[in-house]
Amino acid sequence: MKPLETSQCIDIIRAYHWPDGFHCPKCGATHLRKIGQNHEVQQFICMGCNKRFGELAGTFMHWSQIHIRTWFAILLFHAQGRRPCEIRRLLIQSIDVTVAYKTVHSLITTALATPLGQRILQDFSTQHLAITTHNEQTHHQQVQYYAARILWPPDHPKPAPPAWASQAQAPPQQ
Repeated sequence: MKPLETSQCIDIIRAYHWPDGFHCPKCGATHLRKIGQNHEVQQFICMGCNKRFGELAGTFMHWSQIHIRTWFAILLFHAQGRRPCEIRRLLIQSIDVTVAYKTVHSLITTALATPLGQRILQDFSTQHLAITTHNEQTHHQQVQYYAARILWPPDHPKPAPPAWASQAQAPPQQ
């Protein structure tokens, strides 16, 4: 799995943290006005109490100087079972961000200390598990198919290719 784009990260925050729509974290009012964006994160002003806040208000990323995409990349790699030293290397390779090992460890700890971070991490883990299981099943089917084609006796008809083989290029007939 590759890291998410910033817009995808913000969509996840909206779905998890603001499921009923945006409201003022101070007074709870829903009458808000958009006042621009800060690093692709929408900013609002409450028309009831003049409180200024952004989409990340009340999340574990709110006061962080780390970009939201970096946060989600760290959570995604952690959900895949990567250690902080591996995550640091993968961040450099995938999104060209250099983060210290201690920072990676600290961000994971911070995210896991909040219910929002735990839910996001759990969903990333479930999604990663589903993708891994699907890839392993497909690989197992491919091995069986090619083994049957190679080892099949010449006087017997070849087995019909499975559905995935019709989408990919089938091996040449022998």
